[in-house]
Amino acid sequence: KEKKTIQPVSGTKVPRFAGPSTFARLPELRDVEECDVAIVGIPFDAGTSYRPGARFGPQSIRQASRHLRTNYHPNYDTEPFVEQQVADAGDIACNPFDIREAIKQIENDLKNKLRSKAMLDVAEMLKIKSSRIGKTGKVIHPWEAGYYQNQVKLKKYALDGEVVKQYFEFNNVTQGLFTIYQTLFNIRFEKVQNPSVWHEDVQMFSIYDKSTGAMIGDFYLDMFPRANKYSHAAAFSVIMGKKTTKGYQRPTTSLVCNFPKPTEYQPSLLTHDNVETYFHEFGHLVHGVLTKAPLVSYAGTSVARDFVEAPSQMLENWVWQKESLALFAKHYKTGDKIPDALVDKMISAKNINSGTKGLQQVFYGILDFTLNDGYDPDGDKSSTDLVMQLQNEITLYPYQDGTHQQASFGHLNGYGAAYYGYKWSE
Repeated sequence: KEKKTIQPVSGTKVPRFAGPSTFARLPELRDVEECDVAIVGIPFDAGTSYRPGARFGPQSIRQASRHLRTNYHPNYDTEPFVEQQVADAGDIACNPFDIREAIKQIENDLKNKLRSKAMLDVAEMLKIKSSRIGKTGKVIHPWEAGYYQNQVKLKKYALDGEVVKQYFEFNNVTQGLFTIYQTLFNIRFEKVQNPSVWHEDVQMFSIYDKSTGAMIGDFYLDMFPRANKYSHAAAFSVIMGKKTTKGYQRPTTSLVCNFPKPTEYQPSLLTHDNVETYFHEFGHLVHGVLTKAPLVSYAGTSVARDFVEAPSQMLENWVWQKESLALFAKHYKTGDKIPDALVDKMISAKNINSGTKGLQQVFYGILDFTLNDGYDPDGDKSSTDLVMQLQNEITLYPYQDGTHQQASFGHLNGYGAAYYGYKWSE
């Protein structure tokens, strides 16, 4: 049980990013019941400043890549990091080399199948753009795609997002989500009164087993934006579950989102995309808190990286079912249930730009994979050159000069070579 200083073992394959599952496989820790475990995405070398969710500039990415490859990959020159990362993805193939090729095949197969739908998506948007600018539109730029996607909803499906969100008041959605999750997992949520929290907006809840009454764990909801807060949506483990000599250590997870904050004039109204995000991220939360794994290294979301999104992607589908929507989709003024006709329109419009969105995910997956599959940070091609090449090859939105998408691609840090898991688990 003594705390150990973890260093790469000579001749042992050690991934450069140290997650809990990595430590569990090191020989000197196999029989250790309790040990310090690094957060996924933080390198072994505690002297470095990389952290989960960090935003790197192009030069910093090069420096990080060079540092981690040379210091923590014993076979860097002969064995790309990607083969180390995907070695656990046994569901795809029997060895890392087969897996590597299988993942490339998955991405390329998706790219080819999605392209025809993406072309139809762009054609729909170009039709509206041409009408708007008074001449033939030839290209949809990344910065205007959202606008024209919304125009397709309005003109083709008569679906107005401003009308839809009047049925998704935050508190109603939360109660409906709680009802679904409590029923599904036979658990009970209880709000903690006067909790110790980091901001007045944050709420805390305890989870109990509905059958036995035993306390399982806790979670926080930090749902509204504020200055200097993490700007995306994610579930963060605060305390990991594990077996100890004093019983099971109860897990705690924090759900962090940035939904519209209520004002004195209007409550918090969520778009349907917001609602889907809420259900998705709450799926990660329960995945983390309902764990029964005896070791931290396998508790909660510490699963094979290409599986981690699967539970959440299944659970988000509740927001497309009329039966479950009836539990919480009510007009914030009248209390009227969302009309079936409106839900039918939402379902009909569900696949708007599914082709372009799918290609964007393939682009992210191939970019992530390529950066970890023998990319030379000291070579002639910069990471920005790679972004420009892949974006123009894969998506139908041309690369925007002067941008550095990889500098804000947070999943590069932590997911390393496994971003393909989003489409794989779908």
